[in-house]
Formats: sequence, structure tokens, C-alpha cells
Amino acid sequence: MIRKLLLLLVVITILQNTSYSQGAEIYGNCFYRSTTETIVVRLALSNPTGSNQGQMRLMGMRFGFQYNADQVTYEGYYSYMTGLNDGSYLPFIGPDTQAGGADIDPNLFSGTGLRTAPILNPNGTSKIMTVRYINRSTADCDNGLGIPAGTTAILLDIFFKLKNPGVRPPSYYHLTDPDYGFGDPQFIAQFFDKQNGGHTASLTDSYKEIGVTAIREGNSNNPYQPFDISDCDNQNYNPITIGKDDVNFITPINGVLSGKAIDATVQDKDNHVLVNWKSEYNQLVDYFEVQRKEGNGEFKTIGLVMSKEGNEAVQYEFKDKITARDVEPSYRIKVINNDKIITYSDVKKIRLGSEQSISVKVFPNPSSENIRINLPAVENGSMFVCRMYSTEGRIVKVSNVSAANPSVDIRSLSVGSYFMELYNPKSGKRFYTQFSKQ
Repeated sequence: MIRKLLLLLVVITILQNTSYSQGAEIYGNCFYRSTTETIVVRLALSNPTGSNQGQMRLMGMRFGFQYNADQVTYEGYYSYMTGLNDGSYLPFIGPDTQAGGADIDPNLFSGTGLRTAPILNPNGTSKIMTVRYINRSTADCDNGLGIPAGTTAILLDIFFKLKNPGVRPPSYYHLTDPDYGFGDPQFIAQFFDKQNGGHTASLTDSYKEIGVTAIREGNSNNPYQPFDISDCDNQNYNPITIGKDDVNFITPINGVLSGKAIDATVQDKDNHVLVNWKSEYNQLVDYFEVQRKEGNGEFKTIGLVMSKEGNEAVQYEFKDKITARDVEPSYRIKVINNDKIITYSDVKKIRLGSEQSISVKVFPNPSSENIRINLPAVENGSMFVCRMYSTEGRIVKVSNVSAANPSVDIRSLSVGSYFMELYNPKSGKRFYTQFSKQ
């Protein structure tokens, strides 16, 4: 069970004559991506209620982080904040310089980019932490990141790698333990506590190698908090107040804040089954696999759909042209995320109509060498494309048939049952039947 986490910057100083148009909650996560041997710190912002219009507009924020360069290296970051990178930055946040030199707050660190961080347990020790910032903002109202009411937006992934994995592997820092996260002892990362000094906070134990800060003072002069824009014409920038004291831990184990497929539907069309779904956290999705099973069989992937651009919900569809009659196939969407986390949609089952299955017959059935197809009378003058499918939905043979040549050689097929689809390219009609190879 994930334990209650360290309080992050719990004091909100409300300044007189300052208006706050929004309320939000901070989410954080730190997990290990084994495929690239990368530590990922993920930050997100939730809009539990939204403004009167139901949507907040994130215009900018400074993300502060520190790390012990003796044990980890900084590998860069990835921003999900589409639009918060144009040339007109909020003046009090500044451009995105990523780190170092002028990006360091001289009031705190004299521009050196390093600080000595004491460790509470054990006492009397310290670590030299490299201090960096990532600044993301815009002064263009059209570029603000919209977060609708009741939704959460991923903001940033910050990447690190272990310098000495042979001596201190991921398990040493509990990165592979799903019960560990920010605020837990012997975990590699922590949020700095406002009451403990903010940027100058102490490390809670000797395992801490990474610190993340997001100051929430309700102070329009402090860039280390999310900012909303309430009046674009007058450049009235307001802090987005944080309404929840605890840092919420995002766990990748159960798929929270991973890309998902929702609202899946299946429809029986004339010549295919149409599978529809919407994405949630679309920006985190690499691609989708459409899967189908029949009866008590296993789900098989029948198609791939690559993700589209965009952070909002995106509509997707897939046409399953196999469409075997007299069966009840089940469909689901397998979602492969950028960080290789996998989630699944709900399973949708459909009963396909059988009207067309009696339109054509084959004989002999079963057969071991050839089958003859009784083509529909109204279509006798046409050429058909004949596709044969295994029970797993895999195409095993394609040929052309017509009234002049209605037979198909099936000697190359393995013993078993097969579905057949006959397609007339001129009329667009499709007919279906089944047969067995013995």
C-alpha cells in the first residue's frame, strides 16, 4: 500500500487585493524505465473543479530540481505543455534555459548552481546538490495549456541515470518497489518541503539523490508555482492556487496517468466491423493494438493504430474487414504508452448478423483438395476476390473466382476450419461462408 506522502509546500500565503481564478492539485511520480535504464520524474497538475467556465489555462511555471551528481546524471527532459515554448515568455518566469549559469537564482545560490544539502538522518552529513530549473511559459493567450474541470494534465518528465548501477542498482533506491514513492525512506527522490526551507530544504535520508520543488505561495512574484491568465488584454497573470496539501503519488503500476482507451464501441457494418474509441492522456500514447477473440479463444492483435498529435481526447477507429458471420467476436484496445506501460480498454462483444452467410455455399464441404463456390445468381457475371481466414483471423489464401472458374484449390491449407469472404470490386458487395479442410 502506498503510504501517505510528504507534505509539499503546505503554507499558502494569501496576499491582500490579489485574486485567484483557479484551484489545482500537484501530482508527482518517480519511476524506473528498465528498457532505457532511465529514472523518470513525472509532474502533473490536476483541475478538480475548474473555474466558472470549467477550464484553467496554465500560462507558465518554473520547475526547480536538484540532484547529487556523484550518483546520478541529468539526461534532459520532455515537456507535454504544448504551446508553452513560444518567444513571448512571462517576464517574471523568463525563457526556458533548462539549467545552469543565469538560470540559477542568485538570491539563493549566488549563481553557482551548487548547494550543500544537509541530511536529517543521519545528522551531521551533507551532499553537494546541483541546482537546475526548467522554465516554461507564454504570454500568448492562445498558447495556454487548457486543463478542463475534473482532468489532470501531465506537465513534464525529467530524466536521470544512475552513475554506479553496479554498486547501487535501481533496487537499492526502491525504484522497482511499487509501494515506494516521494516521502518514503530509502527512496531516491523527494519533494522539498516549504516549512523545511523550500529550495534549501534538508534531505530526509542518505538515499535521497534527487529533489523537486514547486512553491505554492499564492504570490504573483514567485515563478515556482503554476500561473493562470485571467485577462489577456491587460496581461493580468494570477497564480493558480494549490488546494490540496499532500503531494499525490502517481503510480505507473496501476496505469494511473498513463494513456488509456475509453468509450470503446463496435458496430456491425455491411462489409466490416467498425471499432471506435477515444484516448485519455493521448500525449502519453505510442500506439494502439486492436485485438479480437472468438468464443473462448485468446485475444489476437488484428491491427495497429499509431497515436495522433494532441493532448486532448482524440477519436480513433479501426475497420475489421474479416467479418466472419455466425460468430460473436469480442474486441478490446491494447494501449502501449511511450514509457511502455500497457493498459486495456473494456471488452466489447458483438453478435454479427447471419443474413449474408447463406448467400453462398461451397461443396464438397468438408473437402481435402478443391472446393466449388456457388456464386450468387445476380453476381454471376462478376469477378470476385476470395479471401480465406483461419479461426485466429489470419489470411491464409487469396485467389480470384468467377462463374467461369468457381473452384479454389485448398490442398496447401492445414486441416481445420476456415472463414471465406467473397468481395466484388465493382459492386462493393461482400458475401461470407465457412468450410472445413480435412
